[in-house]
Order: sequence, then structure tokens, then C-alpha cells
Amino acid sequence: MFSSLLVFAGGKEKRKRGGRGPSLCLKVWTMPEGVRIRVSFNDLGQPIGDEARTLSSFLGQIARDGTVAPLTYTDWRFFPEKNKKAIMHLVNLKFVLPPIGQIWSMNALGKKWKDWKGVLKHDRYDVHETDEDRLVDRDFRVPEEQWKLLVAYWGTEKAKAARARCKASQEQHPQDRHPRIGSKSYARIHEEERQKRLNMAEPSCTDISIPSHTPKDGGSAKVVGPDQ
Repeated sequence: MFSSLLVFAGGKEKRKRGGRGPSLCLKVWTMPEGVRIRVSFNDLGQPIGDEARTLSSFLGQIARDGTVAPLTYTDWRFFPEKNKKAIMHLVNLKFVLPPIGQIWSMNALGKKWKDWKGVLKHDRYDVHETDEDRLVDRDFRVPEEQWKLLVAYWGTEKAKAARARCKASQEQHPQDRHPRIGSKSYARIHEEERQKRLNMAEPSCTDISIPSHTPKDGGSAKVVGPDQ
């Protein structure tokens, strides 16, 4: 399990146009044995500080590695508990997390795993007309046998119906979609704003202005919203 992730951390992949490529955590993987990164969490159970981004990137890398987090399950809830425990063992070897951090990390892994499957379907399945082309367009982080199963499953009526239900739910509840705010989470920005105050008072949502990604036309936008 360690070896596959280390190979990934040291490897390269051709970047797609407009993308930033896989997030690598080679520095974390190569830390001396016994050295761990301590991550702080706020009262809402969200990671804060510069270490929060490192933890999030590390979890994302694990979730995108098919040898560690197989993609052959239709739902994270069906992911075997022994596999989840093995993954958290990897996390705890590199990070010091409080009990609430263990819970947050497991939930974050589930979301990143689900999002990764969505990215694969959008970028490497939906863009092709035939399964032959889809099978060729396999991300190197997905084992070949797993990719064959995914391609076959996404073509079934069951998968198509599930996707239709998901799309309908998103259209009915657009407020559930949270805007992107870049690599820094709302929790981190909230904590930084609190640290600036002399009395360490909690800032309100209206006190926090979060710059989003700058549009290509040079304009700018600001969004406010809780971290998920």
C-alpha cells in the first residue's frame, strides 16, 4: 500500500489543458519515521491552519489511488470497514489528529472518493462515444480491471437512472451547491480573521470576504459561505 502511493508521489502524468495535475504529497511521504504533522481543528470540527491544506491534499491523494481506495463500490457506505481502518492507519502514521479530526478525515475521504469517480466519468467516460475509446482513456491511478468494471457499470440502466435522480435533486436544491473558494477553506479563513482581532472574537459571515478564482476576463468575484 505504501509503495503504490510513493510511486504515485514520485511519478508524473501529462496534464490536461487548463488543469493543475495531480496533487503530490511527496514531502509528507518522505518524512522521517515517527515524525507526524499535528493538525488543529475549530469548535465545528473543521481543520484550520496551514496544516489543514496538507491534510486535505494527502486525503485526496489516497482517495484517488485505486489500489488503496478501490472504485468498484457503488457507494462509500458500502466500502468495507477494514479498508477504511487501513486507510486511516496510513493517515495516522503521518498526522496527529484529535478524535473529531478522525471523524472529519473519514467524511472527507468519502467525499473526495465520490468526487474522484465523478471526475473520471466526466473527463474520461462522457467525452467518448464508444466503450472502446473509454477503456483506452484510463487514468494511470485506476487499475485496469477496475476501469473495465466502471465503464461497464456506467453503461447500465441502473447507473443511468441513479445519475438522473442525482441531477434532478441538484436542480431542485441549488442552494446545496457551495461555491469554490480556491485551495483555502472557509474554516481556515475564519480562523485567520479571528486571530487578527485583539479580543479573539468570532467574526460573523458578513465580516469575511473570500476572494474566489479570478475569471479569465480579468474580473473578480467574492463569495461568502460555510466550508463543507
